[in-house]
Amino acid sequence: MTGTAAEVLHGYCVRHAGDPAPDSSLTGVLGAGVRLLEDDELGLWVSYVEHRPGLAEGHLREHDRVVRSALRSCTPLPLRFGATFSDEAAALVVLRERREQFSVSLSELANRVEMGVRISQVPSSRSTTPDPEPAGAAVNPPRTGREYLEARRREMEAAASAKAAAEQALDRVAAGFADLDLPSRREIVPQERVLGLVAHLVHRQQIGNYRHRVLQLKQTLPDLDLVASGPWAPYSFV
Repeated sequence: MTGTAAEVLHGYCVRHAGDPAPDSSLTGVLGAGVRLLEDDELGLWVSYVEHRPGLAEGHLREHDRVVRSALRSCTPLPLRFGATFSDEAAALVVLRERREQFSVSLSELANRVEMGVRISQVPSSRSTTPDPEPAGAAVNPPRTGREYLEARRREMEAAASAKAAAEQALDRVAAGFADLDLPSRREIVPQERVLGLVAHLVHRQQIGNYRHRVLQLKQTLPDLDLVASGPWAPYSFV
């Protein structure tokens, strides 16, 4: 089966040839059905869509739903949202040209999933930090160039201090997993009270142990709020 001249192929993930195919009822972006393309050792889950989907939250969720469906049977190599091909022939060319790279990545990810920890600062009842100004509150703008530069300096110092504190918190959490020798990724998240995220590549049979380790760290790091998430497709490791 091939698409019409106006259609493109939207890619979701790469699998080993012979891995379970998508369920016939599974739909992806723009409500399109999901099908399997195979070439020698590799397979690709795709949908024919009328146009390249934009970065709307709904489309991202549809894409992720397909990848999560693939994850249920074995770990896929997820493609970033927006990977499209002009037709099946073009998709198969990519599989052939990148066969070695894809095969190595699938071997490294085999039987593993991504687990994560969201790290937030626990509010202190003894904190003397004033509450933030309500939205719309009047703020006196700098009246001179010197006042403007001084305000910018304070902003930059505060941002640097917040980043350093977040890095320190992520270091403390990462140290709690050091003995497990897991591949890891980390990201500082500039949100209120949220400090960052730490992701690990975990064997499926160790998911329960991972969640238990997070619970242990919550006891040893009482000033941090730790929330475990996953299992996810290993987006952070591709």
